[in-house]
Amino acid sequence: MSKFASFVGAHQQFNIQSAALPALQEGEILVKNLCTSLCRSDIHTYLGNRIEKSPTILGHEIVGIIEELGPNAPSHDSRARALKIGDRLTWAIYASSPNDVLSKIGIPQKAKDLFKYGHEKITEHSHFHGGLSEYTILRKNTPVAILDITLPNEIASLINCSVATVAGAIRLAGELKNKSVVVYGAGMLGIIACAMAKTMGAAEVISVDENKERLEISKNFGATKSLLPSAVLNEKVDIVLELAGHLLLWKIQLKY
Repeated sequence: MSKFASFVGAHQQFNIQSAALPALQEGEILVKNLCTSLCRSDIHTYLGNRIEKSPTILGHEIVGIIEELGPNAPSHDSRARALKIGDRLTWAIYASSPNDVLSKIGIPQKAKDLFKYGHEKITEHSHFHGGLSEYTILRKNTPVAILDITLPNEIASLINCSVATVAGAIRLAGELKNKSVVVYGAGMLGIIACAMAKTMGAAEVISVDENKERLEISKNFGATKSLLPSAVLNEKVDIVLELAGHLLLWKIQLKY
């Protein structure tokens, strides 16, 4: 029997439950969870600010170790590294068919057969799909990535949500090299955006936030300048990444 924490409703105490691990199905991988970060969406769910299917197992920013490979489980991760029992890995927040129309145009996280870790309802035949559990069963067609040994669990757990979100925004923004980039919001997403923009060769990375402490932290992660929203009026930049999570009153000029 393996334990998991069941979320049953806003502001309610989690139920600690146990269930037997089922036999793995086609393409599945059994992972023993090592670390789970709580995303802001998890907090919003607990506070009742967003509605989630319940009961559920919250937590989708997860790191774990492969304990078992099911029948016809993937043999390699997303970077073509061979998978084996004992590998430490993380995985995408979703599983979906690569043959779906939306998957083929680059948005598999919106496919019709979408399965989202940390968001699915617990049923008689579906347990162990969230981070607040001893185990996660990775469904067929889940993108997985073996982690470098030097990467701490607490940092690696951010990859499949926070880092992936910023990476998606930057992919749409385009080339950052030698560009001036403004990052609105210096929370987790903003900090990651500053680091990624600087690493990708941005000439200037300007972090913007109402919180001065966060602005100072952003300077340790690639921000070359940090400003309060009221101080941004005269900045001219190439790219704006809006990662504040709430409305900031601002006006900025894009270079063209």
